[in-house]
Amino acid sequence: MGHWPRFKEVVAPQINAKILQQLSSNVLSAKADQWAPGKAFFVELLSLKKVKKLSKTVGNLLLQDPSPEVRRASVFALYDLDCSGCIPYLSRALSDKDNEVKKAVLMVLGDLGSPSALKSITGALQDQSQEIRMAAVEALSKQKDPSAAQVLLKALRDSDKDVRMAALRALKSVWGDKSKEQFIRAAQDTDWQIRMVAVYYLKEFGKDSEFLKIYS
Repeated sequence: MGHWPRFKEVVAPQINAKILQQLSSNVLSAKADQWAPGKAFFVELLSLKKVKKLSKTVGNLLLQDPSPEVRRASVFALYDLDCSGCIPYLSRALSDKDNEVKKAVLMVLGDLGSPSALKSITGALQDQSQEIRMAAVEALSKQKDPSAAQVLLKALRDSDKDVRMAALRALKSVWGDKSKEQFIRAAQDTDWQIRMVAVYYLKEFGKDSEFLKIYS
Protein backbone atom coordinates (compact mmCIF):
# COMPACT_ATOMS: atom_id res chain seq x y z
CA MET A 1 0.00 0.00 0.00
CA GLY A 2 2.97 2.29 -0.60
CA HIS A 3 0.99 4.45 -3.03
CA TRP A 4 -1.33 5.83 -0.34
CA PRO A 5 1.10 8.38 1.16
CA ARG A 6 1.72 9.74 -2.34
CA PHE A 7 -2.02 9.84 -3.01
CA LYS A 8 -2.67 11.70 0.24
CA GLU A 9 0.04 14.24 -0.47
CA VAL A 10 -0.61 14.97 -4.15
CA VAL A 11 -4.06 13.86 -5.26
CA ALA A 12 -6.29 14.21 -2.20
CA PRO A 13 -5.98 18.01 -1.87
CA GLN A 14 -7.32 18.36 -5.41
CA ILE A 15 -10.46 16.30 -4.82
CA ASN A 16 -13.65 18.20 -4.06
CA ALA A 17 -16.98 17.10 -2.62
CA LYS A 18 -18.54 16.48 -6.02
CA ILE A 19 -15.76 14.13 -7.10
CA LEU A 20 -15.96 12.28 -3.79
CA GLN A 21 -19.68 11.68 -4.30
CA GLN A 22 -19.03 10.31 -7.78
CA LEU A 23 -16.32 7.97 -6.50
CA SER A 24 -18.08 6.87 -3.35
CA SER A 25 -20.15 3.96 -4.69
CA ASN A 26 -17.10 2.24 -6.18
CA VAL A 27 -14.62 2.96 -3.40
CA LEU A 28 -16.85 2.24 -0.44
CA SER A 29 -18.26 -0.99 -1.89
CA ALA A 30 -14.80 -2.54 -2.28
CA LYS A 31 -14.53 -5.72 -0.20
CA ALA A 32 -10.87 -6.73 -0.51
CA ASP A 33 -8.88 -6.49 2.73
CA GLN A 34 -6.08 -4.60 1.01
CA TRP A 35 -8.55 -1.79 0.31
CA ALA A 36 -9.14 -1.09 3.99
CA PRO A 37 -6.52 1.70 4.38
CA GLY A 38 -7.80 3.36 1.22
CA LYS A 39 -11.43 3.16 2.30
CA ALA A 40 -10.58 4.52 5.73
CA PHE A 41 -8.76 7.45 4.17
CA PHE A 42 -11.65 8.02 1.76
CA VAL A 43 -14.01 8.22 4.73
CA GLU A 44 -11.69 10.77 6.33
CA LEU A 45 -11.86 12.79 3.12
CA LEU A 46 -15.65 12.76 3.22
CA SER A 47 -15.41 14.34 6.66
CA LEU A 48 -12.71 16.81 5.66
CA LYS A 49 -14.64 17.97 2.59
CA LYS A 50 -17.96 18.03 4.50
CA VAL A 51 -19.81 15.68 2.13
CA LYS A 52 -22.92 15.61 4.33
CA LYS A 53 -25.05 13.89 1.68
CA LEU A 54 -23.13 10.69 2.40
CA SER A 55 -23.62 10.73 6.18
CA LYS A 56 -26.03 7.77 6.06
CA THR A 57 -23.57 5.85 3.90
CA VAL A 58 -20.87 6.48 6.50
CA GLY A 59 -23.26 5.37 9.23
CA ASN A 60 -23.86 2.10 7.42
CA LEU A 61 -20.11 1.61 7.02
CA LEU A 62 -19.76 1.99 10.77
CA LEU A 63 -22.24 -0.83 11.34
CA GLN A 64 -21.44 -3.12 8.43
CA ASP A 65 -17.94 -2.75 7.02
CA PRO A 66 -15.75 -5.81 7.73
CA SER A 67 -12.66 -3.68 8.46
CA PRO A 68 -12.21 -2.28 11.99
CA GLU A 69 -10.01 0.42 10.48
CA VAL A 70 -12.85 1.61 8.25
CA ARG A 71 -15.41 1.38 11.04
CA ARG A 72 -13.22 3.46 13.35
CA ALA A 73 -12.70 6.12 10.68
CA SER A 74 -16.47 6.15 10.17
CA VAL A 75 -17.05 7.01 13.84
CA PHE A 76 -15.24 10.34 13.61
CA ALA A 77 -16.48 11.12 10.11
CA LEU A 78 -20.08 10.56 11.10
CA TYR A 79 -19.67 12.92 14.04
CA ASP A 80 -18.35 15.63 11.71
CA LEU A 81 -20.93 15.05 8.98
CA ASP A 82 -24.13 14.62 10.99
CA CYS A 83 -23.63 15.37 14.66
CA SER A 84 -27.35 15.62 15.39
CA GLY A 85 -28.28 12.34 13.70
CA CYS A 86 -25.30 10.17 14.56
CA ILE A 87 -26.31 8.85 17.99
CA PRO A 88 -28.47 5.93 16.75
CA TYR A 89 -25.54 4.66 14.67
CA LEU A 90 -23.04 5.21 17.48
CA SER A 91 -25.26 3.48 20.04
CA ARG A 92 -25.55 0.39 17.87
CA ALA A 93 -21.80 0.45 17.22
CA LEU A 94 -21.16 -0.12 20.94
CA SER A 95 -21.86 -3.78 20.22
CA ASP A 96 -18.89 -3.86 17.81
CA LYS A 97 -16.46 -6.74 18.35
CA ASP A 98 -13.43 -4.45 18.11
CA ASN A 99 -12.49 -2.51 21.26
CA GLU A 100 -10.76 0.26 19.32
CA VAL A 101 -14.01 0.97 17.48
CA LYS A 102 -15.97 1.00 20.72
CA LYS A 103 -13.46 3.33 22.39
CA ALA A 104 -13.76 5.73 19.45
CA VAL A 105 -17.53 5.62 19.79
CA LEU A 106 -17.36 6.40 23.51
CA MET A 107 -14.96 9.28 22.87
CA VAL A 108 -17.44 10.85 20.45
CA LEU A 109 -20.44 10.18 22.69
CA GLY A 110 -18.58 11.88 25.53
CA ASP A 111 -18.07 14.96 23.37
CA LEU A 112 -21.72 15.05 22.34
CA GLY A 113 -22.94 15.34 25.92
CA SER A 114 -26.65 14.84 25.15
CA PRO A 115 -29.15 12.77 27.22
CA SER A 116 -29.23 10.14 24.46
CA ALA A 117 -25.45 9.94 24.46
CA LEU A 118 -25.42 9.60 28.25
CA LYS A 119 -27.82 6.65 28.03
CA SER A 120 -25.52 4.85 25.59
CA ILE A 121 -22.43 5.55 27.68
CA THR A 122 -24.19 4.19 30.75
CA GLY A 123 -24.83 0.92 28.97
CA ALA A 124 -21.13 0.57 28.18
CA LEU A 125 -20.36 0.37 31.91
CA GLN A 126 -21.74 -3.17 31.73
CA ASP A 127 -19.23 -4.23 29.05
CA GLN A 128 -17.14 -7.27 29.92
CA SER A 129 -13.96 -5.46 28.90
CA GLN A 130 -12.28 -3.37 31.59
CA GLU A 131 -10.82 -1.26 28.79
CA ILE A 132 -14.29 -0.30 27.56
CA ARG A 133 -15.61 0.42 31.04
CA MET A 134 -12.64 2.74 31.56
CA ALA A 135 -13.46 4.50 28.29
CA ALA A 136 -17.08 4.85 29.41
CA VAL A 137 -15.98 6.48 32.67
CA GLU A 138 -13.78 8.89 30.73
CA ALA A 139 -16.75 9.78 28.53
CA LEU A 140 -18.86 10.37 31.63
CA SER A 141 -16.24 12.75 33.04
CA LYS A 142 -16.98 15.13 30.14
CA GLN A 143 -20.70 15.35 30.89
CA LYS A 144 -22.34 18.43 32.33
CA ASP A 145 -25.61 16.64 33.01
CA PRO A 146 -25.91 16.10 36.81
CA SER A 147 -27.34 12.63 36.20
CA ALA A 148 -23.87 11.57 34.98
CA ALA A 149 -22.75 11.75 38.61
CA GLN A 150 -25.39 9.20 39.58
CA VAL A 151 -24.06 6.85 36.92
CA LEU A 152 -20.52 7.31 38.21
CA LEU A 153 -21.66 6.34 41.69
CA LYS A 154 -22.52 2.91 40.28
CA ALA A 155 -19.10 2.71 38.64
CA LEU A 156 -17.54 3.17 42.08
CA ARG A 157 -18.76 -0.36 42.82
CA ASP A 158 -17.05 -1.88 39.77
CA SER A 159 -15.09 -5.08 40.41
CA ASP A 160 -11.97 -3.58 38.83
CA LYS A 161 -9.91 -1.20 40.97
CA ASP A 162 -8.75 0.89 37.98
CA VAL A 163 -12.35 1.50 36.92
CA ARG A 164 -13.25 2.51 40.49
CA MET A 165 -10.29 4.89 40.63
CA ALA A 166 -11.17 6.44 37.29
CA ALA A 167 -14.79 6.82 38.41
CA LEU A 168 -13.65 8.57 41.58
CA ARG A 169 -11.62 11.11 39.62
CA ALA A 170 -14.44 11.59 37.13
CA LEU A 171 -16.91 12.17 39.94
CA LYS A 172 -14.77 15.03 41.23
CA SER A 173 -14.83 16.55 37.74
CA VAL A 174 -18.60 16.20 37.29
CA TRP A 175 -19.90 16.78 40.81
CA GLY A 176 -17.27 19.04 42.36
CA ASP A 177 -17.62 19.58 46.11
CA LYS A 178 -20.71 17.39 46.23
CA SER A 179 -18.47 14.37 45.72
CA LYS A 180 -16.66 14.81 49.05
CA GLU A 181 -18.65 12.13 50.86
CA GLN A 182 -17.72 9.62 48.15
CA PHE A 183 -14.04 10.39 48.64
CA ILE A 184 -14.43 9.80 52.36
CA ARG A 185 -15.91 6.39 51.63
CA ALA A 186 -13.23 5.66 49.04
CA ALA A 187 -10.58 6.33 51.66
CA GLN A 188 -11.74 3.05 53.19
CA ASP A 189 -11.57 1.08 49.94
CA THR A 190 -9.94 -2.37 50.03
CA ASP A 191 -7.29 -1.23 47.53
CA TRP A 192 -4.48 0.93 48.90
CA GLN A 193 -4.05 2.91 45.66
CA ILE A 194 -7.66 4.05 45.75
CA ARG A 195 -7.27 5.01 49.42
CA MET A 196 -4.24 7.14 48.50
CA VAL A 197 -6.10 8.89 45.68
CA ALA A 198 -9.06 9.54 47.95
CA VAL A 199 -6.92 11.06 50.70
CA TYR A 200 -5.08 13.19 48.16
CA TYR A 201 -8.30 14.66 46.81
CA LEU A 202 -9.76 15.12 50.29
CA LYS A 203 -6.97 17.63 50.94
CA GLU A 204 -8.37 19.74 48.11
CA PHE A 205 -11.67 20.12 49.92
CA GLY A 206 -9.79 22.09 52.55
CA LYS A 207 -11.30 20.74 55.78
CA ASP A 208 -8.93 18.71 57.93
CA SER A 209 -11.82 17.61 60.16
CA GLU A 210 -13.03 15.40 57.32
CA PHE A 211 -10.01 13.14 57.78
CA LEU A 212 -11.36 12.11 61.17
CA LYS A 213 -14.31 10.46 59.44
CA ILE A 214 -11.96 8.14 57.56
CA TYR A 215 -10.84 6.39 60.72
CA SER A 216 -13.95 6.71 62.87
